[in-house]
Amino acid sequence: MGRSLATHGSPAADHSIRARSHQPVRSIALQLLTGPSTSQWQHLYEPSSLFVDISQYIMASEGKAVYQPKDAISASVRSTMIVGGAGLFLSAVQNSLTRQNVTGWGVVTRTGGTIAAFAAIGGGYEFARVAAANLREKDDAWNPTIGGFVGGSIVGLRYRSFPAVLGFGALLAIIQGTFDYTGGKMTGFARDGEVDEYERTEQVRRNKRRPIEETIQELGEGRGIYGPGYQERRAERLKKRYGIDIPQPA
Repeated sequence: MGRSLATHGSPAADHSIRARSHQPVRSIALQLLTGPSTSQWQHLYEPSSLFVDISQYIMASEGKAVYQPKDAISASVRSTMIVGGAGLFLSAVQNSLTRQNVTGWGVVTRTGGTIAAFAAIGGGYEFARVAAANLREKDDAWNPTIGGFVGGSIVGLRYRSFPAVLGFGALLAIIQGTFDYTGGKMTGFARDGEVDEYERTEQVRRNKRRPIEETIQELGEGRGIYGPGYQERRAERLKKRYGIDIPQPA
């Protein structure tokens, strides 16, 4: 074996080539036999990650939805832009209704406080709502309540009074919390997304549908309302009145 190594080159060079060629195979075999290294297991045995994994497994086994954290910064920036745009529109209306001769820049220089107030209220509300949800790891009515209190407090800051801050904060917190608790929509609770809309509509129709006999008794047959055996009764009436024998459909 030594002679063969000598014929192909130096023993050290051939040994390094063999080591490099067998290194992936040896590493895979070693990992399969010994398992992950200590550094690879360290993340799994950290108390925080282990507690999160166990809690998520328990919630999933109980059928509860696992809360997914949200980006509070991006949500607050988006809300600031949207509500600030509404404030810009209102500021433009205020600027156009003034009796003095002002330029278009009066939207910013004269009534720009409306834009700032709306933007601060929208951004503060959304940031507090999402941050509260991330800290509590729950998506319920308490998050809009907290966000509403922050947004209402910003409204009260314009009056430079502590009672106004508490009053407006409590008022908006009650409104937002109640609105979210009752479904978060003007039409009531959100519908179950797992139920097909067609099946739900048919179920509602079946529950509220009146018996055909009652409808025929009040309105009579015709106009698309026909009871069982209508064709036989119609053929009998025509034969009795006009002597026409109408064949029955097969």
